[in-house]
Amino acid sequence: HGWWWGTGRRKSAVARARIKPGSGSFQVQINRKTQKPINDYFVEMRDRMDVVAPMRVTNTEGKFDIVVRASGGGTMGQAQACRLAVARA
Repeated sequence: HGWWWGTGRRKSAVARARIKPGSGSFQVQINRKTQKPINDYFVEMRDRMDVVAPMRVTNTEGKFDIVVRASGGGTMGQAQACRLAVARA
């Protein structure tokens, strides 16, 4: 359905990212029906910067809709796992 998938791991944190061309929304999926914006899920600025780093490097920030599902580990490990998942996708 037009989605690209990527998986990232860091220590015990695992993240699965789906991206597709769109308006630039970045959501973290909590469960099947609940999603939070990246700013609400990752409260630390360093974690938010980690997650969007692949998009900044490739100059594609704001051009893709991204949905990430993260589990395990702490917030910093989840952010770095999300970074790897987005980069792979």
